[in-house]
Amino acid sequence: MTLGHQAATAHDGHSALALITTLQPDLGLIDIGLPDIVGYDLARRIRDLPGGDKIFLIALTGYGREQDRKAALEAGFDRHLVKPITLQQIEELLAATSAPNEHASMTRHGGPLPDAATGDGSPTSAPVTSERAKPADKAPAK
Repeated sequence: MTLGHQAATAHDGHSALALITTLQPDLGLIDIGLPDIVGYDLARRIRDLPGGDKIFLIALTGYGREQDRKAALEAGFDRHLVKPITLQQIEELLAATSAPNEHASMTRHGGPLPDAATGDGSPTSAPVTSERAKPADKAPAK
């Protein structure tokens, strides 16, 4: 299945950093529980890379408490999603963060996302319209 985007996978934080410098992705879906670097630290390192401030970072975790969400935002993530996530959530995140429109710009700067893309599990029917993004899936979901 293709959603009109290129995807790449790294199975640990060090591989993700190397991949990011090569691919310069628009979006990163990062598991907090990586084998070599905690996802929060990886987000901080990504933000320190040239262009790292332009990557839309999404924390993927099994922890959904308010303190977990706060820790993700403080580490440099743009959004925090609680597992399991759905394909629809991924589609909506791709559409909301990569479409060349005003909504995408607002989303990248802390604006609202469609309900399903926020990690609350609610279904929505927002269409995917962008085909220009190159998100990189940094780690497999656990």
